Amino acid sequence: MLNVGVWVSLGLNDNSVCHLAHLERSYAIELVGDTCWKVYAQWGRLPRLISCLKSRDPLQRMRTSVDLFLRFPFNPPGYLFEDRPEPQGRALDIHRCPVADYLVPRGGGDLAVGSWCNLDFELARMWGGTLERSGSLAGGAPLCDFRFKVATPSATQVGLPTHRVDGNRGASKGS
Repeated sequence: MLNVGVWVSLGLNDNSVCHLAHLERSYAIELVGDTCWKVYAQWGRLPRLISCLKSRDPLQRMRTSVDLFLRFPFNPPGYLFEDRPEPQGRALDIHRCPVADYLVPRGGGDLAVGSWCNLDFELARMWGGTLERSGSLAGGAPLCDFRFKVATPSATQVGLPTHRVDGNRGASKGS
């Protein structure tokens, strides 16, 4: 599946495609990113489900989700990473990324960042946390420094009722 995304990205990396479609490059990259997110979101749901079944602890859920994602689709030998200690989440440094390896030498670093790298932040939110990263291989950094951390979302962020619920019948108190 990762290959499909790379091929889609490659098609839009050719400036003639943008010219023929009368698209600005930045908008074309945004469209590719939106398309890639549809796949990425599907991939991210299964680790989240498994982590929720495995534990009620948000920290353990985040770690499990990241660990499962490192088994597929971001596993060796294509991706090479090093674990880093992170008491409030999961941290790793990516030293090799096949998307960056392919697109950057072909002038598509902005495409890789805009359509692949930036999706990691939304994925972290999907898993109940945040992502801090100072740079990416595709953006010219020597590594991708992923620092996933558990967030403490408000009730409205996760779609929970903001009113108190009576334990016996589920009726709202004070409503």
